[in-house]
Amino acid sequence: MALERPTLPSGLLAQIRRRQALEKALREALPRELASHVFLLNVQGETLVLGSDTQALITPLRFQAPLLLAAARKVLKDSPPVRVAWRTMPHAMPEKTALHPQRPSAEVASNLESAAGSVEDPQLSAALHRLASAMRKAPK
Repeated sequence: MALERPTLPSGLLAQIRRRQALEKALREALPRELASHVFLLNVQGETLVLGSDTQALITPLRFQAPLLLAAARKVLKDSPPVRVAWRTMPHAMPEKTALHPQRPSAEVASNLESAAGSVEDPQLSAALHRLASAMRKAPK
């Protein structure tokens, strides 16, 4: 018995193809510099919900709504959308710069040492001396 490739139900396959055709039509309707920042999120009733990875492009993209609706009407003939809603959805969150902050310079440690000498509170002065000492001993 040979393994058969599973097939999708015809309704689901038709929905996937329709979505792919809609995405392609929307990208072709936009200028290249804008098209790369737009993606289809959903069609909710008469609203075409589109996303952008850049908040600053939402205003210029709003001016493209008539072109986008015309492109969507060609694909979605049975229930064409009449308005476009925009969402900003960054593709990836910015990476954190580092888990450990950069080690302070020797100059910072010497400044702490001199500040510790001018502080009148003995406990605060001792704490600043310990901090300066720890900063000098910290591994690079």
